[in-house]
Amino acid sequence: MKFFAVPTILTRTVVYVLGIVVTFISLEATREYAGHEDTLERAQFDVNNMAITLRNHTSDAIQVTEVLLTSIAERLLGASSPQDALSIVESLNQVHGDSAIQSSDIAIIAKDGSWITAPLPVAGAQEDGARLALFHHHLQSDELEVYFGRPLKRTSDGEWLLTISRRVNASDGSFDGVVVATLTARSTASFFQNFIRAARDRVTLISSTGRIITEAPYDPERIDSRFSTPADAAPLTAAANVTARRYVAADTGEAFLVGVDGDPHHGFSLVVAAAENDLLAPWYNGMLQRAGANVLFVLLVLVMGIGLLHQIRKRREGERLLTQREADFRLLAENGTDIVERYSGKGIRLYVSPAVEQIIGYSPADLLGSRALDSLPEDMRPLAREAAQRLRSGETATETLTYRMRHKQGHEIWLESSFRAVAGPDGSLSDLVVTTRDITARKQLELRLEAIATLDGLTGLRNRRTFDAALAVEVERSHRTGRPLSLLMIDVDRFKLYNDEYGHVAGDACLRSIASVIAMAARRPGDMAARYGGEEMVVLLPDANSAAATFMAGELCRQLQALSIPHLHNVPWQVATASIGVSTLESRPGDPRHDGQWLMSTADMALYQAKHEGRNRAKVAPPPMPSFDREVG
Repeated sequence: MKFFAVPTILTRTVVYVLGIVVTFISLEATREYAGHEDTLERAQFDVNNMAITLRNHTSDAIQVTEVLLTSIAERLLGASSPQDALSIVESLNQVHGDSAIQSSDIAIIAKDGSWITAPLPVAGAQEDGARLALFHHHLQSDELEVYFGRPLKRTSDGEWLLTISRRVNASDGSFDGVVVATLTARSTASFFQNFIRAARDRVTLISSTGRIITEAPYDPERIDSRFSTPADAAPLTAAANVTARRYVAADTGEAFLVGVDGDPHHGFSLVVAAAENDLLAPWYNGMLQRAGANVLFVLLVLVMGIGLLHQIRKRREGERLLTQREADFRLLAENGTDIVERYSGKGIRLYVSPAVEQIIGYSPADLLGSRALDSLPEDMRPLAREAAQRLRSGETATETLTYRMRHKQGHEIWLESSFRAVAGPDGSLSDLVVTTRDITARKQLELRLEAIATLDGLTGLRNRRTFDAALAVEVERSHRTGRPLSLLMIDVDRFKLYNDEYGHVAGDACLRSIASVIAMAARRPGDMAARYGGEEMVVLLPDANSAAATFMAGELCRQLQALSIPHLHNVPWQVATASIGVSTLESRPGDPRHDGQWLMSTADMALYQAKHEGRNRAKVAPPPMPSFDREVG
């Protein structure tokens, strides 16, 4: 029997050690694969975001030029001579000079193909602009949209020119010529170059026909050629949404991540390609470091397994099992990142793992022999007692508590403790084993995400949903306590004209500046400033009567005007201003019981009155008429 027993014990031990190694390697391989996929997914997300950003910039730049070309085309209706046309171009260039595309020139072609302004310096069109493909495009199309044409090569230095053109109509709607804006392909490529992070990255602007308009790194030989690498994006140029793909070069076998965002309105797509190896380099380097540590860990496990085999041959079966269990427990407890503790039936600490010093700052010696409840916050102690009672009675197998406590160094941390009942010296389920881990980072992330969910992404004020919930709470509190509740409804004056004149990027900046002033005004603990929608913002003022709210509204009008944000269409001030409607819920005896909708609607009516009376002012909604009960008889 003894002859056969030794191989059986050895076999079981070997299987046990190999199981640990295989399981560990499998888990690490799974984790590394997940890390690889996560890194690849985040890299694709970054490539897609870069495509969106650069496509948005290009679209915005074309829209700015479109405004300039439209202004010229509309003014040309009243031009009686070529000299008038030249004066129009010069005057509008001065007006739009700060917002037009850098290094751009404007040229005008008459309906017969002759040049009204200086001709474009390109081959074949010096004498007759009708030779240009863009001239025939506008001659054959009645559309007044701008046309992003093929690049043209400048005769003087061989530089490629990008053209953005628009049809000019006569007063009867017939074709009356073309107005063209140009800029160098090199300047656009230089802007794209700023976003390239690795030598093999590439940003390409292609037309709806699949030809390269410009590219970074800049290569004049590829301009106006068919786009074929790193991936054929011609079928994607009509798509308005971002698409993504993975491309493997046929000649080198190298993989690229490609993001494509199309602008069907202007007929172009923006392609961003990044080498997959460059994007995965940080993960790969980290993987090599972790692999080295894992090899050492596996070797350590194997060495421990060999040592265990040596002990097995010298001890009885019962002693071997006891030693193995104790070794397993110590291995997990002493080398784990979580705190492992054992408590007696009276709640006294019998064992504390070394991880306690790293997590809460106290050494095991500081805590051994102390009571478990002494280290818990006051509000958590009843919950801990109830959980321990359920475990010892067998009602539940495990219990989990999440709580805050003070680190030994004074800062606050979040902990999560899992409780399990184990047999005590008398065999009953009296002792508890508690595993505690630090979840501070996860909790802080949850709190940050919760805060982000309540804010407006553009202005940083509270969002509409948060405001609606706060309004309902404050109205109910006002009715309960009899304290006043005021509301300011703020609307930026002539904001659509502002966006039309300065563009949406400037409009967003204007709203952020105005929102910052409003946020500073709502400085009391109970005040809330929120973006209600578009250019409308609201301020909720608990415990503020009509006089205080009116004074605050007037101050806001003056402060917003003092920002001096240029707004030429907002006469007579020519700076951005706002109109404000003020409404107050007084909850006086005899008043009807109004809700938040009434407060909003009356403030909106007061805002409308402020707009009607000339804007840039605050208007107070009239108080509700009291109702009186009449005696019958």
